[in-house]
Amino acid sequence: MSGKEPTTHRTSHRPWNVPLGLVGHRWEYPVALVLAASLILIFVAELGTPREVVVTTLGLVPIVAAAWLLSTPLAIGVVVLAVGLLGVAGGVGALVPFTAAAEAGAFALVAVAIRRYARRLVILLRGTPDEAKPGPSVVFGLESLAQVVDSSMDGVAALNQAGRIIYANSAAGGVLGVSSESIVGTDFLAYVLPEERARLGPYFADIALRRPGQLRARAMRPDGDVRELVVSHTLIEARGRPVVAVIFRDITETNRLRRAATALAQVATNMAVTQPIERMLEAVARSVVEATDAVAGGVH
Repeated sequence: MSGKEPTTHRTSHRPWNVPLGLVGHRWEYPVALVLAASLILIFVAELGTPREVVVTTLGLVPIVAAAWLLSTPLAIGVVVLAVGLLGVAGGVGALVPFTAAAEAGAFALVAVAIRRYARRLVILLRGTPDEAKPGPSVVFGLESLAQVVDSSMDGVAALNQAGRIIYANSAAGGVLGVSSESIVGTDFLAYVLPEERARLGPYFADIALRRPGQLRARAMRPDGDVRELVVSHTLIEARGRPVVAVIFRDITETNRLRRAATALAQVATNMAVTQPIERMLEAVARSVVEATDAVAGGVH
């Protein structure tokens, strides 16, 4: 991969930070600040009212919004702030401690529930007509797609946010010289040449987890054989979590033949037309052997 990659907004890649509407958006943190400020304003404004209504149902509004729009860490931060304000209210006598604890627990439960079932709630609010629900034909189509992927001649793998392989078809195992079952759960960098790991590690975090792309890489089999690969990747979603789908093609033999053909063309160009045909054929044969040996020596 050549050229300088454009700078992108960086967010956490931990599994608990499942992207929602504002993750990575420039309004993510401003919205979080507005929600936190609204909680504080509600708290301050209602301190002068009877203690039974201090930080009441209005406090749910920013908490629910935070749980709905923000990444998990920011949503949790707003919930913790709300619970903390209720604790202060109980501590200064503005609210009966039992009531403060009950409201804090209710706020936290509502926020966590909405955050946990946000996607299901979206489907419920939009409405899902019966004809749009998955039927036998859709299920059959998914099974057929899985069979196609499993039988693909190209290596196909899926990586989680940590860069670990969570799926690999049989072709992927064949390219890497291992069984497809044995590589599940391992780090993809373990199969990359050591000198390329410093490049591919940051590339995965900064590029592959954000947008589709293609690059060339070299993988090493357990026996030391090095394979040249063309790798294409795209970001998909599986069970609410981002997954990097990877397709890689082994171009080792193709490159070897191309280099041999280039060597032959060079020899033919340099050969004098007046030379005897026997010497020309001998030089061509010698060039092919040298080119093949050089490629084999560079790969092993």
